[in-house]
Amino acid sequence: MTKDEAQPPFSLPMLVLCALAPVLCLLPFITKPIHIDDPLFIWTAQHILQTPLDFYGFDVNWYRSAAPIFEVQQNPPGLSYYFAAIAALLGWTTPADWSESILHILMFLPAALCGAMAYTIARHFTPNASLAALLATLNPAFLVSASTLMSDIPMLAFFLCSIATWLHGLKTKSYGWLFLGAILIIPAFLCKYFALISLIPLLAAAAILLPTRNFKAIPLLILPLLALLAYEYHCIRLYGQGHFLHTLGYTESFIGDDGTGETFLTKIRITLQFMLVLAPAMFLIPIINLIYPKQFIKECSAALKSLNTHFLILWIGGTLVFVLFINHFINARILLPLLVPGTVVLFLGNSPLKTAKKIACYSILFLSTVLSVITLQADYFHAWNAHNMAMEAPKYIKEGTLWFSGHWGFQYYLEQYGGEAYDLEQSQLKSGDVFILPKNNTNLLTPPTELIQAETCIEFPATPLGILMNKEANAGFYSHLFGAWPYIPGLSEPERLVVYEIDIP
Repeated sequence: MTKDEAQPPFSLPMLVLCALAPVLCLLPFITKPIHIDDPLFIWTAQHILQTPLDFYGFDVNWYRSAAPIFEVQQNPPGLSYYFAAIAALLGWTTPADWSESILHILMFLPAALCGAMAYTIARHFTPNASLAALLATLNPAFLVSASTLMSDIPMLAFFLCSIATWLHGLKTKSYGWLFLGAILIIPAFLCKYFALISLIPLLAAAAILLPTRNFKAIPLLILPLLALLAYEYHCIRLYGQGHFLHTLGYTESFIGDDGTGETFLTKIRITLQFMLVLAPAMFLIPIINLIYPKQFIKECSAALKSLNTHFLILWIGGTLVFVLFINHFINARILLPLLVPGTVVLFLGNSPLKTAKKIACYSILFLSTVLSVITLQADYFHAWNAHNMAMEAPKYIKEGTLWFSGHWGFQYYLEQYGGEAYDLEQSQLKSGDVFILPKNNTNLLTPPTELIQAETCIEFPATPLGILMNKEANAGFYSHLFGAWPYIPGLSEPERLVVYEIDIP
């Protein structure tokens, strides 16, 4: 929209629709077991209940040997404090008390906030705000991420709240709203550090570039930096170094060492593949625009001159810089901050959609929602397979220790059922022990061949609606190190659990 145009009227029903739509899609999956990196956030919350200020003061065997959680967890503890606060209110005292369904219900709040804030932000840029907001949340990247117990969706909720309040403060010239926008960066970065790295320059750019510019607002962005300094000081006192700086040291570029840039180009290709599958509207709607080519060219020409467009491009570009140059691998979650600007920019223009284009866009929204539910179901099956493997494993131990290799939700449950994660540096196998190995997992160890007395392979049902994480299928929704595509349709191979009986000669 141009500087002289009025913002489209606020619609409470549309705001509620945008907030509730993702929640309704997530509701059937509240019994999903703990999955992928969920245990790291739950274990931290359980530790916070014992020592509220020493949030990372314990060890975990996540990378084949025990290590401080401070080194393993690459995210701050904000979400874990949320879980711990609710657990304290509900009186949860043992790991068995922690209800998966309640934890998933707790995650409905940030998911709904994302939908509401996506609508609020979109109203600043397009008269088609509700459609843009729905496309930003009813897609596989958002909904599968929202079905986890990780910090990505809570971060995104605060991230969008910060931008929405900052834009409102610029529009109304209210320093109260601008102050709130700056303060909201703090809970955002206490969920994921990406928020701090991206929001400060992004909000500063808004204050400089947008028609409602206000240079005097920029000093407010010092406030989250002061909060970061206090947080890092607390970490240094407890753990000897700042967690933010430690996490930055963990990241790496994918530019090839030989200077050819081959791995960087590979990372670009994989990123595009992830976006194509996880946010198909970003590719399909530009094709729909060809229905009215003259109008499309005219609107694109006007949009490219708009300062609003420049802001959205900076938002998209900044996120891509983080994905391609700073983050150490590609996954669906890291692309979440792209969804709102990526869908809003599709509808830049001065007028509502014509009937034919509107029907086409809502058809794409419907297809995106269907694909989202299918991927949700596939991930749900994958999580239940890991849970069922953990339940099955104790049946094979008669005497000795039940060792296992593998992590994620499988580790969370098997430790509750009496298993011990094998430590490459400290564990000692003995006769009568059993060693459990889920084949589709991470950081796997196999016992020495000469110690294996017997080997049994147990198969679990294949995931019927597609594959999200499997190296053999080239599927890597949660990490491209597992596969270059976030989702592979079709029936997967059966999940396999290998049981090794140990005998020391």
